[in-house]
Amino acid sequence: MHGLVLKTVVVEDSPYIEVEKNGTMSGLFGDVLTELSKIANFTLNTVKFMKEYGRWDEENKIWTGAVGEIAAGRADISISEFSLTNNRLDIIDYIIPIIVSPMHLYIKDPLLYDTKWTGYFKVFDLKVWIFIIVIISIAPSLVTILKMVDNPERGTHRIVSMILENYLEFWGIFCQQGLAGNICWTIRKYKNCVVLITTTSNQLA
Repeated sequence: MHGLVLKTVVVEDSPYIEVEKNGTMSGLFGDVLTELSKIANFTLNTVKFMKEYGRWDEENKIWTGAVGEIAAGRADISISEFSLTNNRLDIIDYIIPIIVSPMHLYIKDPLLYDTKWTGYFKVFDLKVWIFIIVIISIAPSLVTILKMVDNPERGTHRIVSMILENYLEFWGIFCQQGLAGNICWTIRKYKNCVVLITTTSNQLA
């Protein structure tokens, strides 16, 4: 390279290169480049130390860090370990990799006792839960009254069993179970209204 002097940018805190006060480079990258400079007849002149490798700043439309120094023409080469990205390939050239290091992403395995069961109740706020409990508590009794009004021959001796039956049916509705086909039109109409009111209140919440 006929004694060419290359303006060099070094990324600080890199574990692979150190620059002494007299400009001598050490570390893995320093030793490799020192030998290359002797063989290819060029000199490295460290002109700047950067704290970051460099990324594209979308707001200011410029490259930052060591890559930005090369893109702006203030440096010819940057010494550090750089990740190979498509955006950087449009601005800089990479040499043959000296080290290929795999990168892994580790995620903590959640433990069973870390599960917060109260999270299931955060689907709705307190007012909606109170409304749902009130509907489930009152609606079966009202449906029982409607049944007795619609068919007085049922008698009052079956009130308890009818209320329990309606409670089970309402729980089936809130648990997204299908309604039985032999339920009378009045009961279906009343229950559908209750479900519609509850669904509307949930959406508004």
